[in-house]
Amino acid sequence: MFIQILLNGLTMSLTYILIALGFSLIFGVARIFNFAHGELYMLGGWGVVILFGRLGLNYGLSLLITMVAIGGIGIGIDRFFFKPFRGQVTAPLVVALGLQLLIAAIALIVFGEKDVSITSPFSGMTEIWTSRISNERIAVILISAVLLVAVYVFTRSTKLGLAMRAVPQNMEGALLQGVNIDRVSYIAFFIGALLAAAAGGLLAPILYVNVFQGPWAVFKAIIVVALGGIGSIGGTCAAGLIIGFTEVFSYHFFGSAVSEIAGFLLIIIILLIRPRGLFGHEA
Repeated sequence: MFIQILLNGLTMSLTYILIALGFSLIFGVARIFNFAHGELYMLGGWGVVILFGRLGLNYGLSLLITMVAIGGIGIGIDRFFFKPFRGQVTAPLVVALGLQLLIAAIALIVFGEKDVSITSPFSGMTEIWTSRISNERIAVILISAVLLVAVYVFTRSTKLGLAMRAVPQNMEGALLQGVNIDRVSYIAFFIGALLAAAAGGLLAPILYVNVFQGPWAVFKAIIVVALGGIGSIGGTCAAGLIIGFTEVFSYHFFGSAVSEIAGFLLIIIILLIRPRGLFGHEA
């Protein structure tokens, strides 16, 4: 039973990290709290529902198409909604809130308000030591891990990834080195939206999909980023693991109400000790 709870905790933790990491990357480069980020998570779930659940495409292909498409939407959001206000503080917040409401309203018109479920593409169970876990959760763990490793390698080993790390640290210095801020911002929005869509698509076979999931996702992203330290990839990963495991363990032993309370108490305690989060402002 302990192993099963552990694996369930890892499943939720990794999806929290996917959502929050995209949110953190966007803020790090563009200095924007993209409140519409949760709606991209929601659209990721609906993309898989339509392509896999209704059109019958292969699940992996459906997830890939959805991720790339939502990534493209992320670029469009930055290009047409945030770029005109780059460098400002208040206007991007208003735009982000307006985008959240706009996308949610359009989704409600297109998809309706009902919960939708799809048949799992990964049937069966796998026995790990003495515990059994569904293959769909194993798939979530493996795919999430691959995506996180890919993002880590990209930001540490490529010229564009290094530019994404340089811009949050010193934008003027990055400009002097010839970094194209617009290009870096587009890539950050693309990767951030892609990760949010991946989380939504991976959880679609496990949870219900509906148009009201956006606020929940962006709320989780904000608390994970705040706990880990704004702009820190390592902090985001650590915070996602802490919150995910805390919620799953407390839910199993004490119920859903205690699960939410336990997560908040832990966040408050850590932030009282380290106001800047676990990893401060590291990139």
